[in-house]
Amino acid sequence: MTLVLQNIKKYFSGVHALKGVSLTFEPGKITAVVGPNGSGKTTLVNVLTGMTPMTGGAVTVGNDEKHKHIKSWEAKNLGMTRTFQNV
Repeated sequence: MTLVLQNIKKYFSGVHALKGVSLTFEPGKITAVVGPNGSGKTTLVNVLTGMTPMTGGAVTVGNDEKHKHIKSWEAKNLGMTRTFQNV
């Protein structure tokens, strides 16, 4: 299923961790999100997997409706999961 991120925003008080991220992840392709420390990679994964709510934007998975906030159980049901570096 295609995963489409549209104008994803995440603000923590005055810090704009994600400022309008738009990406499309195609099925069967390997896609990497690369950037320096503090660029928002982990925040993006946390938003996509329901660990933290997004401030704005929408996520579409396949032909599913747009999600304004993905809950962790919804992420699992949509085929998204995450692992942690440290247990």
